[in-house]
Amino acid sequence: MENSADIQTINNGIMSGLDSSSGREKVASGLGTWTRDRLREVCVVDKILTPRDITPIDCQRSLNHDTLIRIEDIEPQSRAMPITYRGMPTANFIRAPRYAISFYMIASEMIEKNEEELMAYRDMPLTRIVEDNIIKDMQEIKDWTTLQHFESAVQAMQYDAYGNTFTAMRGTTYNNAATLKVSVFKGRNAVSRAVALAADDFQNQPLIKPDLVTLRKAFSDFNRGSTPTGGQSRRLQLDKILITQTDFEDLNNFTLQDLGDRVTSEIIENGWKHPTVMGIKFIVTSKTDIFKPGNIWGFCSEEFLGKSYVLQKAKFYVDKVMNVIKWASWMHVGVGLGNVSGVIKLELFSGSVVPTQTDTGFEVEMSLAKDRLFSKNNKIDESQTPGYPSSLLAGTIPSLY
Repeated sequence: MENSADIQTINNGIMSGLDSSSGREKVASGLGTWTRDRLREVCVVDKILTPRDITPIDCQRSLNHDTLIRIEDIEPQSRAMPITYRGMPTANFIRAPRYAISFYMIASEMIEKNEEELMAYRDMPLTRIVEDNIIKDMQEIKDWTTLQHFESAVQAMQYDAYGNTFTAMRGTTYNNAATLKVSVFKGRNAVSRAVALAADDFQNQPLIKPDLVTLRKAFSDFNRGSTPTGGQSRRLQLDKILITQTDFEDLNNFTLQDLGDRVTSEIIENGWKHPTVMGIKFIVTSKTDIFKPGNIWGFCSEEFLGKSYVLQKAKFYVDKVMNVIKWASWMHVGVGLGNVSGVIKLELFSGSVVPTQTDTGFEVEMSLAKDRLFSKNNKIDESQTPGYPSSLLAGTIPSLY
């Protein structure tokens, strides 16, 4: 932790640099590097798909718009889905040898502070302003938008398996032979409760060890689909699980039979401290306004999942007009799922959130609307709303909600 003298040195360096054009360039460059590094620490989806810096030389010109794209190969016998940060996502599955990743700008709002306010930051580094405003805005944009594409991907895989038909996924009928479990699964406790009550709802049930086994097996099971002669096998392995802190606490309730004497004793004394569970890396997030409890995500290795790029790194703007200091940051990102079957979801509730087949109260399991997470968060279209997109999958899928 930095001491008071170090903090003063940092703050004085930033403040003195703002008084000249060359100084502001140095401050902008330094804060730009700091912003990029910090984003990678706090952005959840960057832990799933590691961003790689590229330059325009590594890209191609698009035939459809006046911006650059990156052409990527699709995994054999797989389907790809580019991620768009403009408008609502679409499950636009691409069946071809290659697909294009487009780049979009995500940016913070312009932050303004007067010089007198910044002078009051004696015991707090000025980078905290960047952390509390710019970093928060940009990482939430990326996390929220990418999550919508994950949801669109798993629901579209289910849609495809049912012969281009949306079919409800409910706990009361989950064990029926006709229920196809391709990319969406239900927790065992949620199913047992629904069957016992003969009703489905959105009361999340505890995660148990058999649920983790379900996720592990999902990537190797053969999914027959809606026809006796159809189906496919992913031939992948579960590599990472994305889980909220709320659901992760259920691991502290795992039994002696689940864990053995040594681990159980450790949990009783210190809680769960292991970085992996059953050999799987867990990404734990407290962002429960974006990643809602009751929804657990599984991913294959990013080598087979997709690509994430940052074009020309993060940029930082800073200026000083009289005693008012303005700053903002932006970056051009491109993300694509080269293999949409590399994403699966476990639901710890029995109700259906399948597009057009939702049960009453499904909204509690969906991310908050962007305008409830933060206001004026970026330069992207402000007409976005939560839930599922209008999607394309071997033709046009009707509006989902």
